[in-house]
Amino acid sequence: TVELQREIAERKRSQDALKESEEKYRSMMEVMKDGVYINSPEFKIEYMNPSFIDSLGRDATGEICYKAIYGLDGKCSWCVFDQVKQKKYVDYKTINPNDGHHYSVSNSPIVNTDGTISKLAIYRDITKIISIEDQLRQAQKMESVGRLAGGVAHDYNNALTAIMGFTELAMMDADPTGPLQADLNQVLKA
Repeated sequence: TVELQREIAERKRSQDALKESEEKYRSMMEVMKDGVYINSPEFKIEYMNPSFIDSLGRDATGEICYKAIYGLDGKCSWCVFDQVKQKKYVDYKTINPNDGHHYSVSNSPIVNTDGTISKLAIYRDITKIISIEDQLRQAQKMESVGRLAGGVAHDYNNALTAIMGFTELAMMDADPTGPLQADLNQVLKA
């Protein structure tokens, strides 16, 4: 009976540790601002955190992921589950056709007790980052155009200064009443 009591106590400690671990990781998922979902090898959503539920507009736990999330009738063309099933971590960027937002998606394998592998997907909305990067690129283009225009204006000004200087010198050598003087005056006016 002492051995049985030890075994029962050990089993109780294991169950308590498992419950504590589950609660800790669940609470971490619940407060994440990024959308998180887990789907089974059969593409059924096993878990969605509140952020993902909010972005989707409903809790789709138990539904097929490609249908619930993207409204597709078949597996997504960009699906990485085959790679995740090989215990690979896969990151990619995508645009959600439903809301037009840009997402960075991290996919991780979760090995279940029966040996099957589920997929954990974390969606980070990077739409604002993409927008800021686009604005920065546009500003850099405008800066380049400004520098080019400034350089052209500087070169043009140098050429005009030379033309005006030599025209004034020619006017000093030309007969003040002759036809050349009138032509040189027109050059200066222009």
